[in-house]
Amino acid sequence: YSLDKNSLALTTNLDAFKSRAAMVIEMSQRPIRTDQDLATGKALLTTMSEAEKRLDDICDEVLGEITDVSSFINEVRAISEQIRQARLAAKREVDNSETTIRQKYIDDATAELDAHIVKLNERLGRAYMPTIDADFAGALKNKRTPDSKKNAIDTELAKAKIRANEIADNIQINVNALRDRAQEYRSLFPDVNQLVLKDPELVDATITARIAEHEKERQAAIDAAAQKARDDEQARIAAEAARVEREAQQQAAEPPAEPVADAEPVDPESRPSTQKVDPESRPTSDPAPLVLTVDNKLALIKAVADGQVSPDVLTVDMAVLQSLAELHATLPGVRISKGTPNE
Repeated sequence: YSLDKNSLALTTNLDAFKSRAAMVIEMSQRPIRTDQDLATGKALLTTMSEAEKRLDDICDEVLGEITDVSSFINEVRAISEQIRQARLAAKREVDNSETTIRQKYIDDATAELDAHIVKLNERLGRAYMPTIDADFAGALKNKRTPDSKKNAIDTELAKAKIRANEIADNIQINVNALRDRAQEYRSLFPDVNQLVLKDPELVDATITARIAEHEKERQAAIDAAAQKARDDEQARIAAEAARVEREAQQQAAEPPAEPVADAEPVDPESRPSTQKVDPESRPTSDPAPLVLTVDNKLALIKAVADGQVSPDVLTVDMAVLQSLAELHATLPGVRISKGTPNE
């Protein structure tokens, strides 16, 4: 503007300024979708703030030079208010969009890192990978331009991928060790998901220790079963020997059989005369079978010992004889030697 103080004539470009202000206001109302839109919105905020201040300064200058310029002042202030309202609306849009765009950077980087973890788990054959921490929000701190934001996000993402690759390589070493050394002992490693994340040397030592302890317990169980079998066999032999001994004692306690009295000699002359019988006249019939019962086993054994009865009537139970030999070490009339028994 310019003011002729003699005529109080005011010359201004207010109409042109008003058109320019309307264009700026219209630009500030456009939605912000990209990082470039955000940068443009921030620049418009600066422009509108400067315009507001300049208009206020003009009003103060004019008021200081003339007194009756209410029309000019009112119009200038109306334009200033429009710009202020547009600036406030644009600031809200900028603030909201800045948060949205910032979060999109974080979400995109997180999704890419998650996809990388999925590929590593596929390589390992199972979801062994832990959560990989990445501070994408911290990487965006104090970053203003789109390029600086992108570079910060890319750098943090690359670091996270490198850490993930190192962890996956470590897991692969441990998985190979478990497959090669503990394939038959998988039940010993229920904590495999936690174990594969540890140092390979510690995992190797853990595999060795758990297998050794398992084999020790298994051998102890085998030894205990064998000892029980031996104990059971000894008990059986002892019981059999005790039974045989009881039977022998019972037989020894039985009274001996009465001896048969010798028949008195008969005087030949006193014998009744015998008459020859015609064989054809003798009755013919089959003899009745004999029924034998051993009432006194010791008496029979004694008769064998005295030579009155053939030893063939005795049958030796070799299993019982073997048990007695193991129990007593020596038996009368039995030769004990090492080797295969005679048939």
